[in-house]
Amino acid sequence: MSPLHVVVVGHGMAGARFAEEVRRHDPDGRRVRLTILAAEPLPAYNRVLLPSLLSGVMREEDFAATTVAGLPVAAGREPGAAPRGSVLPPGAPVALRVSARVTGIDPVAKTVLIETATPAALPLPSTRDRARLSAGTGATGRPVAGAEAVERIAYDVLVLATGARPVIPPVPGVLAGGADDAAPPLRRPAGPAGPSSPESWPSASRASGPFRGPGTDTADRGPLSEEPSACPDRLGCLDGPATSGRPLTAEAAATGPSPPARRPGDAGNGAGKREAPARSVSPLLSPDVAVLHSLADARRIAAFAQAARRTGGRVAVLGGGVLGLEAARALAARGTVVTVVHRGGHLMDRQLDAPAGRVLADAMRRAGVAAELGASAARWESGRGLWLADGRLVPASALVVCTGTAPRTSLARAAGLRLTESGSVAVDDTLATSGPEIYAIGDCAGHPGAAGGLVQPGWEQAAVLAGRLTGAVPKARYRGSGAVTRLKAAGIELTAVGTSTAGDAGSADEADPNGEFEVLRFEDPARERYAKLVLAADRVVGAVLIGLPDAAAGIVQLYDRNGPAPADRLALLLGRALPPEAAGGTGPGALPDYAVVCRCNMVTKGQLRDAWYRGACGRAALSAATRAATGCGTCGDEVDAVASWLAETDPSQASAPGAGGGLPAQPGARPPGDRESDQPADPSQKEAALR
Repeated sequence: MSPLHVVVVGHGMAGARFAEEVRRHDPDGRRVRLTILAAEPLPAYNRVLLPSLLSGVMREEDFAATTVAGLPVAAGREPGAAPRGSVLPPGAPVALRVSARVTGIDPVAKTVLIETATPAALPLPSTRDRARLSAGTGATGRPVAGAEAVERIAYDVLVLATGARPVIPPVPGVLAGGADDAAPPLRRPAGPAGPSSPESWPSASRASGPFRGPGTDTADRGPLSEEPSACPDRLGCLDGPATSGRPLTAEAAATGPSPPARRPGDAGNGAGKREAPARSVSPLLSPDVAVLHSLADARRIAAFAQAARRTGGRVAVLGGGVLGLEAARALAARGTVVTVVHRGGHLMDRQLDAPAGRVLADAMRRAGVAAELGASAARWESGRGLWLADGRLVPASALVVCTGTAPRTSLARAAGLRLTESGSVAVDDTLATSGPEIYAIGDCAGHPGAAGGLVQPGWEQAAVLAGRLTGAVPKARYRGSGAVTRLKAAGIELTAVGTSTAGDAGSADEADPNGEFEVLRFEDPARERYAKLVLAADRVVGAVLIGLPDAAAGIVQLYDRNGPAPADRLALLLGRALPPEAAGGTGPGALPDYAVVCRCNMVTKGQLRDAWYRGACGRAALSAATRAATGCGTCGDEVDAVASWLAETDPSQASAPGAGGGLPAQPGARPPGDRESDQPADPSQKEAALR
């Protein structure tokens, strides 16, 4: 019996994890044969760590992939030089085709249409230049060397891992060409998410149907605000190359939007529905404007920062969400003068309440980042800076736009797949879409239990789908992921958990169905510390912790396990109380085996200990064996602490020959993400582990 041919569209963080999980369950490819189609000319890398590249903590070569799903990558090989354009060894059960842009899906014939650009050795273009490249011309307007080969590929199962794209607000001057400068700032309708939210900006729809032509691909060809942003100012995206959100043209601003088109799954477009914008040519960002979504974007921003430092200039960051603050702090760490411009009344207003926002602003100011809050951007003027709606000028030589992302779903929409109200591809607990044998994972997938823009949901979805398709875990279901956001900014310890604004005046959830929320706060602004704990039915449903890492660790453990909070709430809030089972001590030794150390990969203390006794001693070896600290990286100190504790309890193992070799997880070991085999020691957690 021939293996199932699974085609994966997208090789970002979710697509790459899916390939790893398939290989883990089916290393010889007897059940599943994978073909991965990557639009970028290089294998997947960790986009979450791009701010670390700006700060100098990481180098660009640290992002280079040497293996894909455990298979070695042939460095420097052009796509055409390998069978079927793969950069992996011939005959392998996985084929990775880079620079392969999917332009259409035919669900009836079960085929995809791709265009493969050559040569692959061209450096990855920045967001500003990518639209011209997709149209067949280089950044200078000259034709790109090499022709595009058009090909149809048949599949048994299709997995969409197309991720999300940055959204650019309609601020005159941000786009090159001057067309937007002729139009006055648009008056956007105020939606439920607020007037500054991209959900309230106009959006577009495309006619559905297989192989609709070049306007339906995943590159920057069509209107760029085609999908509304489901998560503005969020922590990056999981998959695919970046594009920019599209403002209306001057003509559209004067005449009004075109009649709205119906989308698959829409009940109608009556009053109160989103408007559909007019189409226009693909835009390019102005020469001194960038987003942060790819290595090329980070390279471009680093050049901006270097020029600003050399001339005594400043870099402005538009957007005070997680990504904007991480980018700003990273630039400031290299000595760049930075100002964040944010429309909200306080920073990270989607995760934090006002008091926490004030403490965060003070911490950012101490770290060298100034903030203009409650400020609307009116116009970008190259050579001068960012003009605000109140007439003030923020002097800057460059602008970094971090104003949210939108699910990349143009392929799904053109194929007639049902979308959610937020514009994502609707999926059920098996990750199946409305199309036959078509699944979606990561940032493009719309599941009610997944928070957008976080790594953990995409990786957990990849594990569930791989288990189902390989037959290793046929009953696996994705029930959702907990929402834990950590700000990765040097010198600032910030963790937001769950519905941290619950119980606040004006919030959507002012009362628990079974009674009022229990809300506790601790404020110490002079020392840049803040804590808020929200409980419902004696369980943690939300929290904000700034400058209190011990409290954050204990509260996150309770939230992950849905365990009862200790009676001494204040001790928990201040980090002086551990979960009940750890009351006898502190440190890694006091944690139970099922305590989660790495949330991105859901690696437990027990899994780290097992890897240690298989010879993986030290953080690098433990990370290689379990994937701990390979996501957002914020658990690195915890992994170090576990390694130190293990070295103290069994020093003979650490000094054994071959220790620290970073051995991979052995067959039969309990790998992260295996929901049926990785049973926790606490029986009460069995149901949660089987999600």
